[in-house]
Amino acid sequence: MEEKAFIFSTILQVFHKNRSFLWENEKAVVEDLLMILAPEYCHVHRTMFLRIYKNQRGTSGIYANVKEQIKKEGYAAYLQASAAQLAEKNQGNAYFDLDATIQELFVILEQDAAVPLRIKDGLKGMRRRKSSSQPYLLLAELLFYGLEVKNNKQATYLDLFSSQYQVASEFASFLTPPPARPVPHFLGRNEVITAIFNDCIYANQPIALSGIPGIGKTQLAKTIWEMVKEETLFAHMAWVNFGTDLPTSLVDSFIDIDTTKSYNEKLQLLRKCLRSTKNNLFIVIDNFLFDGTNLAFLQELVSYGCSILLTTKEPVDYDYFKEIKLESLPADQAYQLFTYHFVEPIAIKQERIVQDILSEIGYHTLMIELLAKTIRLNALDFQEVLGQLKAGMIQFAPRIPVNAAHEKLLSKETLAIHMNTLFSVVTPDFPEKEKELLAYLSVFPNLPFSWELLAEMFETDASVVQALIDKSWIKVEHILEPDHSARKLYTLLETPALTIRNQLDLTVVLNQLATFFQKLTYSRDGISSFEGREIVHYLERFVLCFTSYFKDIRTVIFLEKLSFYLSELTGNHPLAAQYLEQASAIYQDYFQHEELFIGGLEHRLGTLYYRMGAVELAEQHLNKALETRQLDLAKTVHNLGALSLAKGHLNEAEQHYQQALKIKIELLGNHVLTAKSYQDLALIFTKQGKFDSAKEYYTIAIDMLMHLPKKEAFILAVVYGNLSDLYIEEGDYEASEALLLKALSEKKDVLAENHPSMAVAYMDLGIVYQKMKQLELATQYYQKAYLTRVECFGKEHPETKLAFDALHALLN
Repeated sequence: MEEKAFIFSTILQVFHKNRSFLWENEKAVVEDLLMILAPEYCHVHRTMFLRIYKNQRGTSGIYANVKEQIKKEGYAAYLQASAAQLAEKNQGNAYFDLDATIQELFVILEQDAAVPLRIKDGLKGMRRRKSSSQPYLLLAELLFYGLEVKNNKQATYLDLFSSQYQVASEFASFLTPPPARPVPHFLGRNEVITAIFNDCIYANQPIALSGIPGIGKTQLAKTIWEMVKEETLFAHMAWVNFGTDLPTSLVDSFIDIDTTKSYNEKLQLLRKCLRSTKNNLFIVIDNFLFDGTNLAFLQELVSYGCSILLTTKEPVDYDYFKEIKLESLPADQAYQLFTYHFVEPIAIKQERIVQDILSEIGYHTLMIELLAKTIRLNALDFQEVLGQLKAGMIQFAPRIPVNAAHEKLLSKETLAIHMNTLFSVVTPDFPEKEKELLAYLSVFPNLPFSWELLAEMFETDASVVQALIDKSWIKVEHILEPDHSARKLYTLLETPALTIRNQLDLTVVLNQLATFFQKLTYSRDGISSFEGREIVHYLERFVLCFTSYFKDIRTVIFLEKLSFYLSELTGNHPLAAQYLEQASAIYQDYFQHEELFIGGLEHRLGTLYYRMGAVELAEQHLNKALETRQLDLAKTVHNLGALSLAKGHLNEAEQHYQQALKIKIELLGNHVLTAKSYQDLALIFTKQGKFDSAKEYYTIAIDMLMHLPKKEAFILAVVYGNLSDLYIEEGDYEASEALLLKALSEKKDVLAENHPSMAVAYMDLGIVYQKMKQLELATQYYQKAYLTRVECFGKEHPETKLAFDALHALLN
């Protein structure tokens, strides 16, 4: 084909070339397409259409009309409207051959060296995603680009295209760590893969892939992920392993979410991240659980325009999602999978027995693998295995015909029976260390373990782990780290885990794990295998299993510890409160006559609800703590004062703080907590304008802190700083300066030079010296504050920018 420039007239000629008899000539083609692009552009003389077609006359008037529409409606809305008119005009390929037109336009686009590479790659990516589901939207995009080129506006289009589609030319960006690659022996499922691509990938229809455990949902989702990644069909990709709830699972999975933020702040960052993907995110949510909270956030995900594929064990009754049920493998593929895992050749006379075994277990994917490896490694006889399966009196009720290839579909109930039968057959031959490790891992189904964590938690050795890998009871996955190093992760899947928990007594295992987690949660010394928030997932699985076996004080303590880690490490205060409520209920049910612990639980619940902004609930629990736990009375009253202060009730806050101070004086005397109460009251007095009372209380706090057996330098520095603020209010900058220098000296005794709190001291001194017109000293301290915050937070942090702005304003 002769090389052509990808300009408006060329596009018109391609439409004309592929026209049907209803478009009689060039003029009709041009007239119709211009009316679609610019429906209000009606003053063009009909004789001009052929000139536009032959590139003899400019299209500036048409272009101006189109840009005016885009300004009014937005680019995406304009394209959708143009696409709808193209589709209406061409119903049933009446006016032009749709596929031939798209094909020829992309040939010309590829040949034109003047088209920027980013636009070529972006349009080709759009073609991969939209040519099946929204071909007319693709044509509208091409027509508009040709019009931009004709009017020498390529640069404008490049900005518009980039902001709208954000298409990466080489590879998609991963917003979460990618999953491990699918197994190399993945078989069949071609029809399901095609359906997912047509509906989810191309048409943006959210898909729920449902099926019983072990049927192959996750492996199929990984296969889809790899195919999407290889074809670069999306600019962004995310894989989320569903945990307790969807928002937390997303927050925990997304790479760029700042872990130092509160839970609500992290949710806002997540939403901002999702919105920024511009409808160009493919997200997989594995092992999803349908309930009210999760559905609400799932609907929010749908509203962002993400292409969503989720896997679930549950039936799907949700209007926004199309359900695709994953069923058992056909008989021929099931046999092929069995031979893959069995490795050794199967005698011809044994093939029929193997087929009967596979039929008996419903051609279930995970069961096939477990059976094949178990029979081979234990040298079991095929006929005996078939007899044992049949002796289990497996009832497929009701018998559900799936297709001509296999006779019955496995249900969750029959799967459990098969797993129990298999486990009963093989475990007598398992060494005790293997059974012990399986028992440990059954507490943590689907959670990945590094080798270091396996060794530390379960005191196992590599030979035991490898033996269970060979038997397929443990799965091993190779994960690629961000630095391109690889590591192995070991997992016991949910179905085997439930089978083991049904057949083995976990009492001993749970008691041993309790000792481990007690050591872990009370002292982190020597526990190196958990990183950051990792502990929450493992502790949560342990606690959920532990509470099903034990209802004692340890249960209450573990629930309280889990609540603490959820709140402090993940910021998930609602879930933390839920577990703490459970701890309180267990404690009150089993320890009704003991009040030693309940006050502390109620106090923590009140604090959690306060941090969540649930003021009434917070007040309710804090008042209950006040009634039930006298030893924590002062702390509870103080928090009630903080609640009153948060609501702006200064007099009420003062009363609570005075009550707390009185209790602390009676119980503690001269103590750091008493000094802090004096300081808190001084802050209240400052807000009330009672400066003399505030100075008196600050002075008492300082004197008390200076005469304690153990000096509390940092708290003393804070009190100096707060008193300094009061003097600034009064305009006594010299007194404020003296106090701030004392505060700086105290901080230097206990903090590193680059500690964020040092930057606060520098900023405060800079402000005071600026008010005192000592600009050289002010500049010096502003510079110190800025450099310290750059080192701590980086240049883009709000606190760093605040210091920079102060310095910049002073210098100017």
